[in-house]
Amino acid sequence: MGPYNVPSNNADHSARLLSTSFRSQLSSFGASSPIAEAAIARDIEEEEAENAAAAEDEDDDDEAGWAINPSGYTLTEGYRRPSYITAGARGAIVQNFSVPDHGYLTKREREEAHNDERSLLRDNSLLPPKHPRRRSSGGQTSFKGLSARLSIPRLRRSIDEEAAVDEPEDSSVAALSERTALLGAGREADPSKPYGGLDTPDNINKRWEEAVTAGMIQTTWQREAKVLGKYSPSLICTFLLQYSLTVASIFTVGHIGKVELGAVSLASMTASITGYAVYQGLATSLDTLCAQAYGSGHKKLVGLQLQRMVYFLWSITIPIALVWFFGTQILEAIVPEKETAALAGLYLKVLIAGAPGYAAFESGKRFVQAQGLFSANFYVLLVCAPLNAFMNWLFVWKFEWGFVGAPIAVSVTENLLPICLFLYVRFVDGMECWGGFSRLALRNWGPMVRLALPGLVMVLAEWMAFEILTLSASWISTTHLAAQSVLSTLTAITYQIPFPVSIAASTRIANLIGATLSDAAKTASKVAFVASVIIGVLNVVILSSLRNYIPQLFTNDAEVVEVVAGVLPLCAAFQLFDAVAACCSGVLRGIGRQEIGGYVNLICYYVIGLPISFATGFGLGWGLYGLWAGPALALGIVAAVEGVFIRKTKFEDAVEEARKRNAMALLRFGFCGWTGVASAKLLKWMTKAGHAEAAAMRASSTRLRPQLHNHCLDPLNVTHTSIEPTFMNSALTRTRLIGRHIQPTLRPRIFTANMATESKKNILNWVDPKDKSGEFKRQTSVFRNFISAKPGAEFPPEKGRYHLYVSYACPWAHRTLIVRKLKGLEDFISYTSVHWEMLEKGWRFATPDEKVPGANTTPDPLHPGFTHLRDIYFNQNPNYEGRFTVPTLYDKKAKKIVSNESSEIIRMLYYEFDDQLPEEYKKLDLFPEALRNKIEETNGWTYNDINNGVYKSGFATTQEAYERNVKQLFASLDRAEAHLASSPGPYYFGEHITEADVRLFTTIIRFDPVYVQHFKCNLRDVRSGYPAIHRWLRKLYWDVPAFGETTEFEHIKKHYTKSHKQINPFSITPLGPEPPILPKDEEVPAVKASKA
Repeated sequence: MGPYNVPSNNADHSARLLSTSFRSQLSSFGASSPIAEAAIARDIEEEEAENAAAAEDEDDDDEAGWAINPSGYTLTEGYRRPSYITAGARGAIVQNFSVPDHGYLTKREREEAHNDERSLLRDNSLLPPKHPRRRSSGGQTSFKGLSARLSIPRLRRSIDEEAAVDEPEDSSVAALSERTALLGAGREADPSKPYGGLDTPDNINKRWEEAVTAGMIQTTWQREAKVLGKYSPSLICTFLLQYSLTVASIFTVGHIGKVELGAVSLASMTASITGYAVYQGLATSLDTLCAQAYGSGHKKLVGLQLQRMVYFLWSITIPIALVWFFGTQILEAIVPEKETAALAGLYLKVLIAGAPGYAAFESGKRFVQAQGLFSANFYVLLVCAPLNAFMNWLFVWKFEWGFVGAPIAVSVTENLLPICLFLYVRFVDGMECWGGFSRLALRNWGPMVRLALPGLVMVLAEWMAFEILTLSASWISTTHLAAQSVLSTLTAITYQIPFPVSIAASTRIANLIGATLSDAAKTASKVAFVASVIIGVLNVVILSSLRNYIPQLFTNDAEVVEVVAGVLPLCAAFQLFDAVAACCSGVLRGIGRQEIGGYVNLICYYVIGLPISFATGFGLGWGLYGLWAGPALALGIVAAVEGVFIRKTKFEDAVEEARKRNAMALLRFGFCGWTGVASAKLLKWMTKAGHAEAAAMRASSTRLRPQLHNHCLDPLNVTHTSIEPTFMNSALTRTRLIGRHIQPTLRPRIFTANMATESKKNILNWVDPKDKSGEFKRQTSVFRNFISAKPGAEFPPEKGRYHLYVSYACPWAHRTLIVRKLKGLEDFISYTSVHWEMLEKGWRFATPDEKVPGANTTPDPLHPGFTHLRDIYFNQNPNYEGRFTVPTLYDKKAKKIVSNESSEIIRMLYYEFDDQLPEEYKKLDLFPEALRNKIEETNGWTYNDINNGVYKSGFATTQEAYERNVKQLFASLDRAEAHLASSPGPYYFGEHITEADVRLFTTIIRFDPVYVQHFKCNLRDVRSGYPAIHRWLRKLYWDVPAFGETTEFEHIKKHYTKSHKQINPFSITPLGPEPPILPKDEEVPAVKASKA
């Protein structure tokens, strides 16, 4: 990943805070992320088709979107990247649900999370101080002095304890507490260096996770107040700068007259609803498309998305411009005051000139945000907002252009915004994502439009309630419309303080929740609540005490001032509710319950607030005071309802919900390039996710992006994991994920380039690359439950309850088919065979239109839509980390996997169903008491040397391992030959079929057709080298239907030769031997000759 970049300043981080930790409050409008994924995939294909050579030159190792670390404890677990709207009267948080909970972290964002973790570690004495330790005159360290000032209990140690630590002059842990030595032990601290020389990303990560696991990370209100106070001011400045673009015209024009003041307010409201809200809402789709394009590694696609959105918004500008051009006629039909409507219409006509620039700026904002350059917008506003205010004064008063000077200033500013942003990108940062103009920008608009519509609805829903009041005030009088302009502006300005504070608080709470620090999140929410109360009280005091003076800043009209002064106490009164409601909504977003805030706000504003406004304002004749009574009451209800909900919320539950959301994000979006342990541990981390939903997501992802999904999130796939009875590895109970930085999901080009090395990767899947012996070692089966006839058993032997998933190719699954038929259980246990093909994602099911050899080789009859056997495993257990194996015994009633251990499944079938079987099947005993010791002893060496021996020979990666296992295989075959030659027969232990016959048959029947040539087990074949085994094999195959009818040679040969591409890369299936098994009375010529 390279060294971390230190953020340039506090404003940079504060600007990025605008883009963290939120979802939309209106979840019902969420879009589907696969739309964006499909769009990006299509763009990648088209881009490579047009310029394949250029694509190959891209750098994949720079800061192209680091995927968020899915560790269970990092502060980035709550990270989300929303679309924030600041231009309206009331800011809004709007995010398409197509944006992953875990978007992509840039290096700058990762650095901020790293800094936060480091600060909390230092606060809790788990990391030395930043500056080298210097002893104070009183013998007390500066670190201790800091801890005392912050009043953090965990940092306050007794003088005796600290003296004991400080005594050794040469101690390497002089700056640490005794607890620190237990975390990350093994690396010594250097007191002369910042943070004791331990401030490395790996060390911080390790100490952080160990500390959180041990419950040693705590915070206090002082720390959280400091965090809130550090980032809120810059956020407030950003929001005020953005809103000043609108306010400047109201301040300037208001002193011309009340008609002009009302007209500019009416025009601004119309422009917001019919234009600016449309631009901002539609542009939210770029929060998905640009982020995923950047994370895909194809950075130039970010520029392509920008072009496409600009063209789209410019197209939308045509109908918007028509509405604005005829604004006078439209408003005259609505507003009774014709002069006001005429001026507002003039204002709208002039704004047409700035609309394309505004559209370009809204698109450009997302372009730089996708690259983590959130400070770019702040700097642009820092330049353009003062210019806008200056131009308003210059045009309206200095040049004496009057009313029309205000919209001219606005239009000029709206065109300056994208120009300044372009200059920032061109000369400061962000140019790496611009690939020049492309014809592709004129295609593939559909996904962008589908993603944009929910954002449009959200923005309009946020803005409409308060803008309706402006329109309503115009029905009272011109004076009231002008007064409404002043009141709405004042309440909007005061809202620009608590709302940004709620953003900073929500970010902090979400990060703490994601790190599983529920107590710290509670503390942060309490601090935010107190801050909101303080802000609300200050707003109340300022507005109420200065109610006769503040209106004069907007207008000199005495009537307007009087009306404003009369209503302002009411507006001042609900400032406390407004601030608290903003805080509560922020807390709800932080704990992942933003939908509560969305529903409450919608109901209170539109169902309660607006009807009360119209009833009191017009029905009771209260005028403007009545119009504001509705929002005042609505905000009070919002604050009360959300406050009570938060009070009753268990933050520990929010932590669990966050884990589920994070797991779902990873299931949906995946992380590519993971193999082996990393994939397994990722799946293990998803323990708390909803099982059915997780599997459905995986199935959906498979259908929507098959070309990508084949290489994403795949643990090791092996034919089966059947093994002799052993206990489960205790490591399965771990719930931590090892590893920090994961490459992004969408990298099809890398996949293409890596296909040449796929063979090497697959062979390592069979043999541990760290094992220099080159030995294939089979994994332990995971599901080890039992069907039992005992009372109260979880899995009773009920007819029709169970279903077997098998493969005709797999010898271990073949065992279960044989025993099922021998015991007459066909009507008791149904079965499905998977397709013979097993590639990167393991066994797959046949599709409805495929003609595959073998009965019941069909799509999964129990789980429509599941395409692979692994979908069933993830459906039951999203944290499953074993192999996706056959046989799999499935309980249709409980919807659970019972077992995937073949040796135990067949023994369940021996006796547990006997009470329900006819006597001929009931009396068949495959594991008779008198022979059990002999059978167990035979199973031991036949399993290790023959059943598994062929695999150990075929998958060996060293000559030594191959030769050792082949020799042992044939030595054991010689042993079996000797036994059968001396046995009275015709079966392995005499005249009755036993388990020994079943277990040996499934390997021997595959020996000549497959293992001799495919696994190089070619010292001898069965038909010419082992006459007794050959006779025994043919007896079972031709005379016992349970053996012959369950054997599918075509299925067997195709699986081994076309699935094991690391052994047979060209997938050529040999024609011989023909026939795959000889008739009972026929021998190969060599045997005939030897008998002659």
